[in-house]
Amino acid sequence: MMILLFSLGNVEALYTIGVVLAGVILYVITKVVRTGNQKRQDTQEQFNRVVEQLSKDNETAQLSAAIILRRFFTAVIDRNRFRQETINVISSMLKIHPTGIYQKTLGDGLAYAGNLNYADLQRTNMQDLYLGKKNEKDDALEKKGKAPKTDKDDSWKITMDFTDMYGANLSYALVENIIGFGTIFNSAIFNHTNIKNCTFRKADFKYSDLTNVYFENVILEGSDFKGAKGIPKEMIKHLKWINQGTKDEAYIYEGSDVFIMDKSKKKGGGHKMVFFSMPGTLTASEEALTLYYKKILEGKGIEAIIYKRDHYPKDSQLTKVKESILQSDAMIAFGLKQIEIKSGRLNPDKKEIEEGVWLPTPWNEIEVGMGVMANLPILLVRDDKIEIGVFDKVISEYQIKSLSSATPLENIEANDEFKKWIAMFTNEKYEIEITDEIKELADRLAEHAHNTLAKEKISLDWSNGEVHDDVQMHHQDHVSYKDLSEEEKKLDREIYIKTLKSILEMGFRIEK
Repeated sequence: MMILLFSLGNVEALYTIGVVLAGVILYVITKVVRTGNQKRQDTQEQFNRVVEQLSKDNETAQLSAAIILRRFFTAVIDRNRFRQETINVISSMLKIHPTGIYQKTLGDGLAYAGNLNYADLQRTNMQDLYLGKKNEKDDALEKKGKAPKTDKDDSWKITMDFTDMYGANLSYALVENIIGFGTIFNSAIFNHTNIKNCTFRKADFKYSDLTNVYFENVILEGSDFKGAKGIPKEMIKHLKWINQGTKDEAYIYEGSDVFIMDKSKKKGGGHKMVFFSMPGTLTASEEALTLYYKKILEGKGIEAIIYKRDHYPKDSQLTKVKESILQSDAMIAFGLKQIEIKSGRLNPDKKEIEEGVWLPTPWNEIEVGMGVMANLPILLVRDDKIEIGVFDKVISEYQIKSLSSATPLENIEANDEFKKWIAMFTNEKYEIEITDEIKELADRLAEHAHNTLAKEKISLDWSNGEVHDDVQMHHQDHVSYKDLSEEEKKLDREIYIKTLKSILEMGFRIEK
């Protein structure tokens, strides 16, 4: 009987303990759930504010938001959802924004995603972007002129399984260190694109434009190139028709070996030629201008193709022009005053012209159009009075640079637009010098962004702690910027240095 009573006493004690424990567990669960929900709500509100900034007319606000947006790739709560939403936002922006610093800052942010599997990047403007991830060890070896070490660990690379890039424009982009299965590049544009150290198995390159593409250490096993334009000659021997003549026919890359193109085919290799689009008749000063450009190019070992009126054949004139342009590596179009309209209308719906309007030679329109079709880098040397057709200031194409004909001759080679144009088809590099002033500005921007974010987190009841704890809402970096470790400061600074460098590369000036 005593044993039975003792057992019943234990049961009562255990029951009491159980009730207490259940209460504690319920409290903890409730607190965790409430804290998790609050964090989820806080993160969503922050995300919404950043997206709102992206759509503002203020370029500074847009650029800042484009950089801050990258932080949501590593969101603590609902990381996969915010990563996908961030990709969707960047994709939608790249569909509508022209080539420029904002487009480049947004697009470069995709490298922070890590995983782009199944992402919808259809018809995005990815010109001049860096899509990939640097292997710092291999990068250092390459700079020393040494071959990178073979590393079987690909876990650090970006993945693009079944990523949809239908119709995307990747002209002049660098695609590096990416692994993709079934990636869709159907109808994409790869004009002067460098694809390096990538693996694209069973990728869809059908009807893509591969004019002047350069493949370096790329695996293309099972990829389909049916209908692709500008397929490199070295690749042809690896391609085989499957089910030819049927609706399921494909032009498949056979073999799992790494594909490497002849480096002389890369930008800058071999003899270079530049087509001059210019009027048939020139004033003495205009002729001196064109001859000076010719002299600059010849000093760099580049041949100028000047197609004058007396070169015209009796027939097939346009075909002759087309052949000359297709043989060229780049083009200079001189938009000089040829036709003056003193009165009249530009079209029936416009009011009468109040002042004289100057037009360039109509051949500029034809030849620049051919140059664009041939994917040539084009330099527009424009009289300041010419603002129509291809010389309209609203034209925004990465491969087209513009320079005033009034630029002093001795300043042409030092001009940023000229240097960017020449670097697009030669071995010359266009580098922006990172001055101490730029570094100081980057540090101030990093400090402002960090302190602003830290204050916002603290206002949401986050506090500083030695260990990152989502439940207790502690974070080791919720301190003033000046109290961060030098390593943390360096990471923040580098983001803004890259952004400021991109701003300068796009031709903007940064002044106090």
